[in-house]
Amino acid sequence: MIKRIGPLLLAVTLALSAPADDWRSEVAGFLTNEKGVDVRAALTYLEGRFDSLTEDDKPSACGLLAFLEARLGDRPAEYRRLGDYFEKYGAIDMGFQFLPPSARSEFYRYIRDWQLRYPWVMKMGIVSSSAVTVQSSVYPPDSLILGIEMAGDVLYKLFANGEVVKGGMFRRGFNEIVIDARKIFRASGNYPYTLEFKAGDLVIRRTLSLNVRRESFGQIGRSPQAPRTAEYSVKIYLGDRLLAANQRTAPVSPPLDIPVPPPSGQYDPFGPGYQNEPRIPSSVPIGAVPAVIKELIDAFKKRNEVEPVPPVELKVDMQYLFSERNTDAPPSEVRAHLWLDLKAIQFLSYAAQK
Repeated sequence: MIKRIGPLLLAVTLALSAPADDWRSEVAGFLTNEKGVDVRAALTYLEGRFDSLTEDDKPSACGLLAFLEARLGDRPAEYRRLGDYFEKYGAIDMGFQFLPPSARSEFYRYIRDWQLRYPWVMKMGIVSSSAVTVQSSVYPPDSLILGIEMAGDVLYKLFANGEVVKGGMFRRGFNEIVIDARKIFRASGNYPYTLEFKAGDLVIRRTLSLNVRRESFGQIGRSPQAPRTAEYSVKIYLGDRLLAANQRTAPVSPPLDIPVPPPSGQYDPFGPGYQNEPRIPSSVPIGAVPAVIKELIDAFKKRNEVEPVPPVELKVDMQYLFSERNTDAPPSEVRAHLWLDLKAIQFLSYAAQK
């Protein structure tokens, strides 16, 4: 026990007294073969110095801490550092030339292995057309498409209310999950989801939140009118003498409300589908036939051309406009603001959870 405490006290003392730019040489000293490799002392020293390091030094120090934790077999601590190295610092693969050759070679094998299999999310958001700023529809959306761009293949699960609603494998590149949105657009609120990735023993849990804020802009169309009735009376006279009379009431049907589309600005006296002249008149001169054929070919090509589709984007902030029907009332217009948040991210050991 005394032999083990000695190097740790030395590492803490060095961490408190060494200048900020000398941490590399101190760590290298603990990992030099001539002095005897002391991984735990290097880890203790670097942990004590980490918070005081500059922002430029923290990425390489964080990656090195993950490597040292792996050497000591502490997987939960390793995964926390590894997660920060990728998610917070972007896995910057530089600044490790100060390590002794043997330690540097081992570190690069370790970090490059993780670069190949770490479930790195390049981009995440709601799939939408880049040409649309407000999604407009007659009814509230019944589904949303969550798009995820992955750096590599990974197993995944999507949880809602503690239950698995989707699962499978994401491939490298673009992937999508269809989310039932019928409950989401009914009322303003926050709707949490958990997206879990698994790469070997590493489990990454991302807590997501779909947030909705609704605004109602009143009713579309006329308010319902009270039912109308008409009174009818029949009277029979002989001269000025009233012989018989009868009176009756009956409901009156409401006027028909037939929406008329706005004028197009073009007047066609023959109506749609009428063609006053055939495409090729019977009296076309022979010399004009090639030109007419070319016109037909060009028209056919244009008819079969596919209109360019605007590219899709992954957005974290969306606007929706739709109508909502209420009982005994005309539909009302609703504007919904939807945005996606990453609330938390956890890096866990699958074996440690069993």
